[in-house]
Amino acid sequence: MLKPNGHFLNAKKSLFAFIAIFASALCAAEKPETAELIKTLKTEQLVKTAVVETNKYQMEKRLVASNGEKDKELEEKLNNFSRKMEKLLDWNEINTLVVKSIESEFSPEETQRLTQFLKTDSGQIYVNEYQAASIPMSFALDGFVDTIVDQAFDDGKITLEKIEEGSDSELTTAKNLIAALTVPEQEAALKDKREQMVGYIEKFQGESEGGDKNQAESVIKSFNALFNYDQILLQQAQVLKQEMSRDDIKNLLSSIESDDHQALLQRLAKANNEATQKYSMSLMGSKDLSDLIMELM
Repeated sequence: MLKPNGHFLNAKKSLFAFIAIFASALCAAEKPETAELIKTLKTEQLVKTAVVETNKYQMEKRLVASNGEKDKELEEKLNNFSRKMEKLLDWNEINTLVVKSIESEFSPEETQRLTQFLKTDSGQIYVNEYQAASIPMSFALDGFVDTIVDQAFDDGKITLEKIEEGSDSELTTAKNLIAALTVPEQEAALKDKREQMVGYIEKFQGESEGGDKNQAESVIKSFNALFNYDQILLQQAQVLKQEMSRDDIKNLLSSIESDDHQALLQRLAKANNEATQKYSMSLMGSKDLSDLIMELM
C-alpha cells in the first residue's frame, strides 16, 4: 500500500486553510464600507504576496525533492517563476468571489466596526504584522506535517520531538493569540483528520512486509502526540515569536480579548478562506499557470 501522499496533501491543504490568516484580507470593493475595509487591510498587496510566495514554496519543495538540493540556478528559476506568477494575478478576477464571501458574512454595520478596529494601534499590528507572519507560519506548519507523514510511512518510526511549552510565557502568549484568531470548528476538523490518518497508518503497517503490531502501535502513539491541535498551535507560535515582537503579540491579544473583535476576525478568516480556495482552484486550472509550471520543471 502506498502512503496516501496525494489524497492526504489535498485534504491537508483544506484542513490547514485556517493557518493562512492572510486570507482574511481577501475583500473586494463593492459597497463603500467594503472598499474602506480593503484599503485598511492593504488587500491587493497582501493577496499577491501570499499567492506568489505560496506557489513558489510549493514548487521549491517539488524541485528540491526531485533534485536533492537547492543551488543558485534553481533559486534564479524560482525567482523568475515568482515574477511571472505575479503578472498572472488579476485582482479584478478575484472580486466576484471575495465580495460574495465578505458581504454574505457581514452586515454593513459589522464591516464598519471591523474597519474601525483595524485603524487602531492594535488593529494596525494585525494588518501589518500578523497577516504577514501568517505566510511563514503556514510554511512551517506544512513542513511539520510533511515530516510526520514521511516518518510514519517511510521510516516506520516518528523521531520528531514534541514542543514543550513549559514556562515560556512568550510562546504561550503567541499560542493564545493564534488560538484566539482561529475558528473553533478547526479543532474538531483536526481531530477527524487525525483519526483518518491513524486508519491509514494501521492499514499501511499491516500490509507492510514483516509488519509489526507493536511498531504500528508505537507509530500511532507518536503520531497522536504530535498531530494534535495544541502542538500545531505551538508550531505556529514558534514562528510568530520570530516574526513579531513580544509586546505586539501581547498587545494584539489583549485588545481582541477585551472586546468583540475576536469573533469578527475569526469570521473574516473563515469567510475568506472559502474565497481563497475557490480562487486557487480556478488559478490552478489556468493554462497560463500550467505553462509556467512546465517551464520551471
